[in-house]
Amino acid sequence: MGEITKINLKPAIVFLGKLFPVASVQEEQIRIADKARVAAGDFIPHPEKEPPIIGGRLNRGKLLIGTAIFYADPHIDGGDIGLIADGGFDFLINENTGEYQKMLADACEKYGIALISRDESLPNGSSVKDAAASGKDLFDHYTAHPARAGDTAFDEPHASFFDAMGEYYRLYKKKMPDKFLFYNLFPAGTPAKMLGTKNYKEYIAEYVKRVPSDFISLDEYPFFSISLLKTMAFAICLHTYDTAASACRENNRDFWLYLQTQGNWFDRIYALPTYEQIRWQAYTALAYGAKCLMHVAYTPVWGSDAYAMIDKQGNVTEQYLYAKRINTELNTLSPVYMRFKNLGVLPVPAKKETGYLKRAFRDQKKSSLKKGFAGIECVTGITSEYSALAGYFIANSGNGHALMLVNCRNLYAPDAPEEIQVDLKYPCFITVYKNGAVFETTGAGMCFTVSLQSCEGAFITLEKI
Repeated sequence: MGEITKINLKPAIVFLGKLFPVASVQEEQIRIADKARVAAGDFIPHPEKEPPIIGGRLNRGKLLIGTAIFYADPHIDGGDIGLIADGGFDFLINENTGEYQKMLADACEKYGIALISRDESLPNGSSVKDAAASGKDLFDHYTAHPARAGDTAFDEPHASFFDAMGEYYRLYKKKMPDKFLFYNLFPAGTPAKMLGTKNYKEYIAEYVKRVPSDFISLDEYPFFSISLLKTMAFAICLHTYDTAASACRENNRDFWLYLQTQGNWFDRIYALPTYEQIRWQAYTALAYGAKCLMHVAYTPVWGSDAYAMIDKQGNVTEQYLYAKRINTELNTLSPVYMRFKNLGVLPVPAKKETGYLKRAFRDQKKSSLKKGFAGIECVTGITSEYSALAGYFIANSGNGHALMLVNCRNLYAPDAPEEIQVDLKYPCFITVYKNGAVFETTGAGMCFTVSLQSCEGAFITLEKI
């Protein structure tokens, strides 16, 4: 897959954003209704889920869901942590130290979720390099907290730091084997000068070679404020997913991903995502085998117009409602989804392709075929009227397969359903999971059809009869 480079589009976006509104009348009506639900406290029931912490460790056996309060926000108190826990989240990420972090940590402990933050005695960012080379005991003044499952260490590093990050990771794990260091990498589309490598694939490969973490985490935000960026944005998005997911499959690591749940940041360069758009990101990431999804963010960051799960005044917004809806589905699906490992992704042959996804899908197909991946033996074909993606899985036990089918007909319409047909090589016992739960089971026939709403995903398990 060819490399795609970020360019400085801010001046053009600010100008063109006034000319190309992206929200339809129907979307606005839905958002107004959802705002009214939030104002009335109608957040849907508390989602049932597996425990996020087991034996003092983050529960890596479940599909993890996180969010962030990146920096100190004066509106945040323990009640917000209660809302985060009630929203189906497993952990919170925060970059503060001192009393603010302690307040968050105590509240996380109270509400039974994990905190990934940083002890103030530890190095962070570029200081990791000197610290790793110092030979000193870096943890002599470390103060543990029962809720802190890991420590943040470096966000979007240049590749020149990878050796130091690897050494720091080894020192940390030797001292605290039950915890982990949280490194987060650049997405595709980042200029080579910022990456420190000739392209994005090399950036991820160098990280894997030099840093022995058992996961790869990165952020990718595909929804911009004007339609002119769609083609480039989604090509970058799927290239990011594909590159990271491939590295995870090949090196037995978990794929962690930040989702775009916040909107309107960087002078509204980024759009405010709808429920369907957040849902599409989540199910598409699962099609690539993601094991941890993190909603950015609970508090608004990166500009005065940013709008997150709370607004600038501290009021809960409809974005919290959307995240909670999706989290309920993901937590329900987790026990079955985590029984499978990802094999690869292919676009579904469609009669009518979504124009702004053509490049992304073409590149994904070429990338998969270059790796020698063409699907799974029990499925002879998948077809749809409109664009869709298919993620392919094999059971961890080696007995059975699964698919994640994602509706990609129109990511900008709340009412764009489609049907996807799956043809089988031999009869299978089929279980279709929609909204995370069992929707249909059958053992008859050599094909079946799944109906999906806008941006919806369905997980289908297949067992040979």
